[in-house]
Amino acid sequence: MILAIPYWGMKYIVFFGLVVPLWKIGLWAGHFFALLIVLIETKRLKLSKAATGLIFFLALVLNDFFEVFLFYLSRSYLHGDWVTRYSHVVPWNNLGRVYFGSLIGTFLAVVLGALLAKQWDKLGQYLDVMFFANITGLIFYRIGAIPGHYQIGKVTNFPLGMEYFGEVRHETSLYQAFFTFLLFLAIWFLRKKLIFPGALALVIVGSMSIMRFFLDFFRSNDLSNSNYFLTESLSLNQIVYLTLFVVCGFVFFYLFNRNREKFFADKPKINQ
Repeated sequence: MILAIPYWGMKYIVFFGLVVPLWKIGLWAGHFFALLIVLIETKRLKLSKAATGLIFFLALVLNDFFEVFLFYLSRSYLHGDWVTRYSHVVPWNNLGRVYFGSLIGTFLAVVLGALLAKQWDKLGQYLDVMFFANITGLIFYRIGAIPGHYQIGKVTNFPLGMEYFGEVRHETSLYQAFFTFLLFLAIWFLRKKLIFPGALALVIVGSMSIMRFFLDFFRSNDLSNSNYFLTESLSLNQIVYLTLFVVCGFVFFYLFNRNREKFFADKPKINQ
């Protein structure tokens, strides 16, 4: 049995006379639940509320900017029409996004916020909190993008395929929402067990990167909104995500080895 949601049937809802895109509702819901995670973790870790608030605000601004800017920059560079593709773009009101732009925005927001708030000694813990909030928000954003089929995949006979102009294709937003939720559950239980500040952020970015690397094999390569493929089998996004995964793995094991003796000596509970 095929689950087929019509392409044009569920992209918007009408709310008190306003036409609201479902992806935008998902984005706003994601911001709310991301803030909730930030508040919970700030209290648990006894971090500065002022610093956390500043970093969260910077993350909202920088995430949206880099997600949209890098999306249009990559497409404009690859297709050679920067002016026509980017001249109309308003970053905070646009659907075209790349997730690694959000990772860059989150990292820069934490670094800048920690410097401005004079909390540099707690940089690792702020990274942990904000990247945890990042994947929390992503779950709801991807759920909001499912009915509109904004990340449509290849033609398939998979039972959860979605209808797209008469064809049944993979809905990669659905897959990403599901696997990101599983990662959220894992991080919820891991967040008190990792041995050094920043470890949680590295696990999150590394896990998201390898997940996106494999999920992109299901993305379409025959439509106008398909990813740009550098080779016959690997897209530009996959190269970026694979690089991020390798970097995160290297940094994690380097820092783990630096903290290993201290960890096994007295079992510190840095993140509790």
